[in-house]
Amino acid sequence: MKWKALFADIDGTLAEKGEILGPETKKQLTKLHEKGVKIGLATGRPMDRRILEKARKWDLPFAFDAVIGLNGGDLWVRGEEETQHMNMLSTESVKKIMKLLEGEDVNAIIYRDGYDDVICTRMDQFIEGSMLRNSSFARKVEPEEMWAEPAGKVEVQYPADQQGRILKLLKDNPDPAWITVGTFPGAVEFMDPAVSKGSALRLYAEQTGIPLSDILAFGDMDNDITMLQEAGLGICLANGSAPTKAAADTVTDFVCAEDGVGRHLQKMEQDGEFD
Repeated sequence: MKWKALFADIDGTLAEKGEILGPETKKQLTKLHEKGVKIGLATGRPMDRRILEKARKWDLPFAFDAVIGLNGGDLWVRGEEETQHMNMLSTESVKKIMKLLEGEDVNAIIYRDGYDDVICTRMDQFIEGSMLRNSSFARKVEPEEMWAEPAGKVEVQYPADQQGRILKLLKDNPDPAWITVGTFPGAVEFMDPAVSKGSALRLYAEQTGIPLSDILAFGDMDNDITMLQEAGLGICLANGSAPTKAAADTVTDFVCAEDGVGRHLQKMEQDGEFD
């Protein structure tokens, strides 16, 4: 088989908010893994035990072979002892980001130790929901503590009706110390310019010897674009953003909620691409 590995974003791609894996997606991923295809996740979430536990929660009969976390700032490969952390934002960069957002209706979030130590500028509905979903520990801190250590990313949440205002603020205040990526309406993430899911996928290919041309990738939002471009075949979900659809090699016929990944893999199987 040409395809040796498959990476997929979680929220909005494999499952809505990471909760339910569609039956066809589960079936197709299992079949591919049985054929020797490595199955990996690529997420904006930090790499920790909760990501690996997704396999059990989704009742998959296999364990994930790799995880790209923090939009490419983390890389974990089965068989390696530790997660690789790459290209973190400096304390000075985090401070500049916080100063830029000062006075805006936002909640800034940093994952210090995965979901086991999440610091934020306010406790709100998003944080409380995340704590319930992820069994995470979050605490409100003073702004100065946000830049006390380097950070893999600064996640910023804000009311959806503030989208235009926040995006204009970012556009009017570019900085070479970071890039910003939208993950869903009402959220933007600041990262070091060297961080991307695509760069992490390249590193995975180098370390495993699996050519990028033999890797499938699924995504739905702007933070998935570089991964879709690096992979041998980049596939965007029908519910994906316009820029992600434009960057992908193809778009699924069905959205995430309609088991889009699984039904697209089923179509590929019927077309003989997995023989």
